[in-house]
Amino acid sequence: FQRIWLKVSYETHVIALKCEQKQPRILVDVKTVDSSTSILGVNSSLPVYLSSVAMCGLGHQDGEVAWTKGAGEAGIPFMIPNLSSRSFAEITEARVP
Repeated sequence: FQRIWLKVSYETHVIALKCEQKQPRILVDVKTVDSSTSILGVNSSLPVYLSSVAMCGLGHQDGEVAWTKGAGEAGIPFMIPNLSSRSFAEITEARVP
């Protein structure tokens, strides 16, 4: 029964697509794309933000300071974790305006 149903469903969709003759409008006029947005009132170059789970210092000696600099250079917000390997003052001083 399932094979028959799948075949009927497939054939129905094929016929519908042939009758409709729809043209896909994917990537139309993409010469100038602006992916910037605002997240909680903070401008971001992409609709994402960086957030470490905790203790970035375990992965790199600069820890959250490096994350802060990288996020600032990319124009992406960085959320400071509660359990960080560096002090809050060190992280905020590394911020790129």
